[in-house]
Amino acid sequence: MRMNQQSTLTVTKIFAVTLVATALCAATAQARPLAISASQDQARVSSFSLNFGELGGVASALIAQTDLTVEIDAETGSARLIEYQQEIDPLTLPGGFSTGNIHVEIVEDSSSGTFDSRTGEFTTNELYAIFFDGDLSAFGLESPVLLPSTSTGTITIDSNTSSGSVQLDWEGASELSNPFDPATPLSFTYICTMSTAFVPEADTMLEVSLIPFTQNLALPRWLETNLLASLDRSSYLIEIGRDNAAERNLIAFINKVDALADRRIDADDADIMIDVAEATIFLLDATKPGRRGR
Repeated sequence: MRMNQQSTLTVTKIFAVTLVATALCAATAQARPLAISASQDQARVSSFSLNFGELGGVASALIAQTDLTVEIDAETGSARLIEYQQEIDPLTLPGGFSTGNIHVEIVEDSSSGTFDSRTGEFTTNELYAIFFDGDLSAFGLESPVLLPSTSTGTITIDSNTSSGSVQLDWEGASELSNPFDPATPLSFTYICTMSTAFVPEADTMLEVSLIPFTQNLALPRWLETNLLASLDRSSYLIEIGRDNAAERNLIAFINKVDALADRRIDADDADIMIDVAEATIFLLDATKPGRRGR
C-alpha cells in the first residue's frame, strides 16, 4: 500500500521526534561525573595522627592546608579522589625524632570506591604518598612513603548560604623498623581527619542536594518519577550549556511542587525543595555575563 505525501511527511516527523527524544534520554543517562574541588576550612580543626600504642603513644599534628578533588557519579554510584595536596606540621616519633614538615599526595589513578547519592557519603581506597622533610632513616624510611588507606567522606550543601563542604577521614595501619629493638617492629595506625569547603555550581546543587532530597521523601512512585525526570532534564540542560532552558525547567518544577504542597507533598518538604531549586537558579544567574552574586 502506498502512502500519500502528507502521510509520509507525518511519519517522517514522528520518526525525527522519536530520534531526538531517544538521543536526549541517552545523553541524560550518560551524564558526566561531577568533580568537586574543595580547600581546607580554616574555621575548623584538621589533624593527622599516628598511634604507636604502648611502644610510643600518639603523635598528632595540625594540618596546615588541604586541596582536593573528589569525583562522584550518581548514575553508577562510584567515587574517587583524583587530586590531593596536603601540608602537615611536624610530628614527633618515638625517641624524639621529628618528621619535619610533611607533604601528602595521592598516587595517581590509585583511588576508587562508591558513592551514595541519597546521603552524600562516599568510601574509597587509595595510596597516599607521604614526603618528610626530616631524616627518618633510623626507622628505615625514605620519602615518599606509600600508605594504603580507606577514605570515608560526606559531601553536603547548604542551599541557604550556597556553600558546600567535604568532610573526609582516611586511615590505615602499617609498621616501621624499630631502631631501639630491631626484633620488634613499631606497629602503628594512622588517621587523617579534615574539613574542606567549596562553592557549589548549579549542577552540583542539583546532584548533591535537590535530587537526593527528593529521592528520600518516599513520595508515590509516579510522583517521584515525574519530579526526578524534571530535575534530570534540568541537570542535562546545564551540562550542555543551555542555562536559560534549565531555568525555565526549574521554574516549572517549582510551580509543580508549589501546586502539590499540602496535598501530595508535605508543606515543609515542599518549601525546602523550592528553596533549593531557587538557589540553583540563583547560581545559574550568577554565572551569566554582567550578573553578580547577591
